[in-house]
Amino acid sequence: MKYLIFSAILCLLGLIACQKKTTVDCIAPIQKGLLKNKMCGMSFTAPKDPFVTDPMLPLEELGINWVSCLPFSIFYKNQPKVHAIQGGWWGETSAGIAATINYAHSRNIKVMLKPQLWNWEQWIGEFDLQTETEWDTFEQSYTKFIMRWARLADSMEVELFCIGTEIKNSVEKRPDY
Repeated sequence: MKYLIFSAILCLLGLIACQKKTTVDCIAPIQKGLLKNKMCGMSFTAPKDPFVTDPMLPLEELGINWVSCLPFSIFYKNQPKVHAIQGGWWGETSAGIAATINYAHSRNIKVMLKPQLWNWEQWIGEFDLQTETEWDTFEQSYTKFIMRWARLADSMEVELFCIGTEIKNSVEKRPDY
């Protein structure tokens, strides 16, 4: 008798677990409460290859209303020149960033474009140079990098363009730049 009741309970639980679940259309939970009318964003890391499907659909379902696109360039430890990444991922190219922006805008998702410097030898915030010549070289190189993305942001009507947040030390030492 004990095994019969146990078996019946297991069968009942199995039937309940296999029932088709129904969903209800509603505002995503993230858009309620404290986050209502706030910037609900997600950093959209560049894919290696072009999109096969619309990447914004899952984000839209989560209530995401902003995405950030982060194209990277690199520098070497305390060297003044910013280098374009050669052979990088598609999602960090102008075509990849433009496609991401187009997908976001087609879903009424706003975009922050944030060109980012990267270095695997040191924390970027500690980046430092010793001479005025080095700083001038860096500023010219960084300006070239930033302006490439500023032109794209302007031409695609990107809502927010963010620069310099990763280069703490240089921003503090060179506020006029």
